[in-house]
Amino acid sequence: LLGFAACQQEEFAPEIKTPTHSVTFVAGAPETKTTATIDGKTVNYAWTAEDINRFTIYENGTEAKKADGILDDKTGKMTLMATFTGDAPASPKYQALYNTEVSATQIVTKDSYAETTDVMVSNVLDGTRDDLFVFSFKREVAFAKMTLKDLTRGAYVSSVTIESDKPIAGQYDLETGEFVNTSNVITLDVFNDVVDGNATVWFTTIPVENAKFTITAETTDDAETVAATYTKTFSKTITLTRGDV
Repeated sequence: LLGFAACQQEEFAPEIKTPTHSVTFVAGAPETKTTATIDGKTVNYAWTAEDINRFTIYENGTEAKKADGILDDKTGKMTLMATFTGDAPASPKYQALYNTEVSATQIVTKDSYAETTDVMVSNVLDGTRDDLFVFSFKREVAFAKMTLKDLTRGAYVSSVTIESDKPIAGQYDLETGEFVNTSNVITLDVFNDVVDGNATVWFTTIPVENAKFTITAETTDDAETVAATYTKTFSKTITLTRGDV
């Protein structure tokens, strides 16, 4: 009993929890992620469930401890909730980044680019406002729709390597608005049909001016074995500006 009483008299330091605060935003436009004109047709890319984990949110330049998204399937609206360490600052500024880099390795789909390599940056929001926080995004990458021609052997395009004399992949630096850790090579993992010797492939790049490209494509047969390798160097320069298709 004496031993038990002694234990009861021990003092324990209280657990000190670091304060946090949370802020809720809406990713605009509510019904669509972006509108693009492709081959003269207007195409709307809506927010998807995969987009929920592609946001990084900053408060006065400090990344959120946690950022979660909720997609309303009925309205198409994306709501973002960010939790920051510490007490809420008196004069906060908020900014969001959708994806962080144009990857040097892109897994593209049959009719679209790799959305994981689509970098968008939001406007800066004044955190002292009382109304709803709505992020509007601008695109920092360029889209390219490339048609490979004269593919005389093979049923599918299995991979494409794009080499340039300019940087075409890299990580976006929010502070400078530039891409860093860049690469002059992008590799596309693709499985697109070859129809009448042609195949179309999408990809994203860092916006470049007067760039020369060398394209190397591999085709495979129905057994998915390499049928042929094709290489083409563009003799003329190509300019890919931000956000263009």
